[in-house]
Amino acid sequence: MKEIIFSILNNTAFIIGLIGVIVIVIGVLVGFYFYITRKTFWKIRMVLVKHILLGLDFLIARDIIETVILKSNSALWIDLASLVLIIAIRVIFSIFAEKEMDELMEDKK
Repeated sequence: MKEIIFSILNNTAFIIGLIGVIVIVIGVLVGFYFYITRKTFWKIRMVLVKHILLGLDFLIARDIIETVILKSNSALWIDLASLVLIIAIRVIFSIFAEKEMDELMEDKK
């Protein structure tokens, strides 16, 4: 039973990570389409930033599942430290990206 639960959680983490990557790729494709169709710079940046932020949220969720739930060995503390570092980097990126989105919205007005 324990193996089945871990297998389900592992597959769930994989799917969540895949969704995050797909969201980011969609953002890149839409941004590239906007670039080719000569949309304004702020529209391209807004699309990219929104998709990257959403994709990163999915990837953080995947990392949490993989590290906290699926790892139960002696290296758990090292994995937790790595997870905290990854989340900190992503949060810092999110803060700066949201700030940039706000500035782009202000420039638009």
